[in-house]
Formats: sequence, structure tokens, C-alpha cells
Amino acid sequence: MTGRVCDVLGAGLGVVVLDNFETPWAADPLPVEELLRTIAAVPQVGLAVSSRGTGRPAGLRWRDFAMISPLPLAEARRLFVTVAGADLAADPRLDELLTELDGVPLAVELMAYAAQGQADLAEVAARWRAERTAMLARMGGTSRELSVPVSVEASVTSPLMTAPAARLLSLLGVLPDGIARDDLTELLPEGGLAAADVLRKLGLAFGEGDRLRTLAPVREHIAATHPPGPDDLDKAVSHYAQLAATTGVQVGGSEGAQAVTRLQADTGNIAAMLELAAAGGRTGELTDALYGLAEYWRFTGFTQPALICIAEQAIETRGTTLQRAKTWCALGNLALDRSDYDTALARYEQALTLYQQAGAVLGEANSIQGLGDIALDRSDYDTAQARYERALTLYQAIPEPYSIGWTLVRLARLDSADSERARHWEAARKAWASIGRDDLIESVKAEFD
Repeated sequence: MTGRVCDVLGAGLGVVVLDNFETPWAADPLPVEELLRTIAAVPQVGLAVSSRGTGRPAGLRWRDFAMISPLPLAEARRLFVTVAGADLAADPRLDELLTELDGVPLAVELMAYAAQGQADLAEVAARWRAERTAMLARMGGTSRELSVPVSVEASVTSPLMTAPAARLLSLLGVLPDGIARDDLTELLPEGGLAAADVLRKLGLAFGEGDRLRTLAPVREHIAATHPPGPDDLDKAVSHYAQLAATTGVQVGGSEGAQAVTRLQADTGNIAAMLELAAAGGRTGELTDALYGLAEYWRFTGFTQPALICIAEQAIETRGTTLQRAKTWCALGNLALDRSDYDTALARYEQALTLYQQAGAVLGEANSIQGLGDIALDRSDYDTAQARYERALTLYQAIPEPYSIGWTLVRLARLDSADSERARHWEAARKAWASIGRDDLIESVKAEFD
């Protein structure tokens, strides 16, 4: 049979185009690749294949290789309107719906079929919120051309899929920002990089800079039908909670720019995992993460009110005394930076009471110093000085040189007499020098020279 086909092809100029090539290739790669070489050897015959993913058949020198990119919003709009009808082009919900489909042509087309005959997109939007990718099917959705879930499952169930790749794909289903390359081995120590390569070759994920991502319809389907195993999910929650906790407190330091970039790239992942931490009563991780995020939000002006509300409620309900105190103090710092003095005052007073109950001197001193900062911003200098002096006494009792230095600087700024100002500054300089914080000395020194 192959010989007859090649004889026919060799009778003149021709092009052989093989669509959906990945199906036979994955099922029986060596004979299929041998058939390609046989066809390619026929004179005056060109050969082209279309296939999901990034894999290329071996044994041939392919002249070109092009990845089909997701549709830009304007093109997605055009496709949608062509199928659904021009009357829906002006619907204000259209762009939001299309954006959530990540420009995947099949998903756009199938959502447009779901919209046919509708006066507006209200019902389609409601179905999308309730059904997600399950609604992206038509005519019974029995083939991958008629159904996004069937299309995705064709790759999920490919013979090339491995157990580590399936685990990684399940994690990508719950991580909207994808996974940074450095995090792959943290989340999946047993072959994370190899698993990522499998998913790229299957077309289920793609590289974007240093991150592995999935398109939204793939992610939605995987999240609904292939959730991560408990151990993998537990590791992901811990990883992103720790990322928020440790990276957030770096934002105000010398590596602040890198810390901001890191947190911005994983904003969605952190929020998703912290919501799971809240639901699971993991208040220790949640408290540390929220503290780090509050520092990040203080320095960037960014905030996530929904996440704050979820975390607050979980910590209030199930957290320890110290966890609640740390949370209220962190939110007090955030409110103070936003000049929301009433909120900051309430938070610091809540934290102070809890820290005192727990006998946590450092937290007590931090809360009192925050109350002093509120008084200072409100030009109540006597109250500010009294609170700073009380905080200083507590810091000295621990002792805590870093905080001692900053409290002395605050007192120096309140001093009207040059001698007192110089005395407080010199004491602050000595406190910081004792812990090798010459950077702080230099950053503040000009104010007192």
C-alpha cells in the first residue's frame, strides 16, 4: 500500500498535509516516523504536519516550525461575533468573557455557539460562572472538535503522559499564575523539570519567560476534573505561604525590587493557596504569610481586600492569641501607612492587649510604637513621646537593638534641644553599630549632621 501511494505521489508536484498528527504518532511512534521519511523521500513532494505541543517527529530536517498563538482580543471578538451574531458585539460582558478564555479558538467558538439565539450575554455569563468549561461543547460534545473537555482529555490521556506530568498538570490547575522554573523542583522534587517538558510536548502547558503556564480553558478543566493529590496540594500551600512570608518582609530592604517582582508574578498563586490555608485552619502559615504580604502592600500601595477578609476571619476564629496579635499589628501598620488612623488605632490597641496577655514583650513594644506613630502624625507630640519612651523601655529590656535604634531616632526628631537630639542620635548609632547595621546609620545620618 505504501509503495502504491508513493508511486501516485511521485507522478507530479504535490504536498501531503497530515492534520491531527499527534494521535497516530503518540500511539505508535517508530512506524509513523518511518512512514513520514518514506513520504518525504518522494521527489517533488512537500510534507507538512500539524500537531499539538512542541514535539517534532524524528528523522527529518523540518524546514519550519510555528506555534499557533492564542487569539488577540480583537480576533477573538471577530470569531465570536461571526458565530454568535453581530447583535452581541456591543454587549458589555463580551470582552470579560473572552479574556477568561485566553484566546483559545475552540473555546471562543464553542462559547459563541452557546450564545446563539440570545438577546444578550447575561445567561451565557451565568452559565460560565456555574459550569465553566463544561458548557464549552455543542451537538453532544462527543469529539474533541465539539468539546473543550474532550479536547483537553485527548492530551491528558495521551500515551506520552507520565505520572509526574499528570501531578504537575493538576498543580497547574489550581495555580493561576503558572509555576516559576525555580519552584518546579520545590513542588515536584521527583522529576519536575522532566514533567514540564512532557506537558509542553503535549500542548497542555507552555513556557512564558521563566514560568510554565496553562491556558485558562485547560486550567479550568483540570481544576474541575483532575485536582491535585492531598500531599501535592499541602506542599503547594506551604510553599506559597512561605514565599509570601519570607519575600514580603524583604520589600523594604536592599533587595526590595526583586522581592516585589517575585510577589507580583505569584499574586494569584499566593491568594489561591492562602485561601486554602484559611479553609484548612492552617493559621500559623496564614499569619506569617499575611504579615509578609502586609509589608509588601505597605511599600507598593497594592492590596487584596478579599484575601485580607478571608485571612482575618480564619485567624480570628481559629488562631492563637499570638497569631491574632501579629495579624492585627500587621494590619495596623498597613492602615497607618495609608493614613487610615482610626483603623490603625483600633488594630494596634487590639494587638497590644493580646500581646500583653501572651507576655510577648517585642509585640507589645511594636504596638505601643505604632500608637506613638499615630500620635505623631496627628501632631500630638506629648502622647507620641510618652509612647516612644514606653516602647524604648520594653525594647531595652529584651534587648532589641534594631528597634531601639529606630525608637531613639523617633525621639530625636521630637527633641527641641540640640543636645538631646544629638544624644538620642548617638545612642541610636551605637545600637545599630552593635548589630552591624551600618546601612541604617548611613541612611539616617544626614538628617542629624
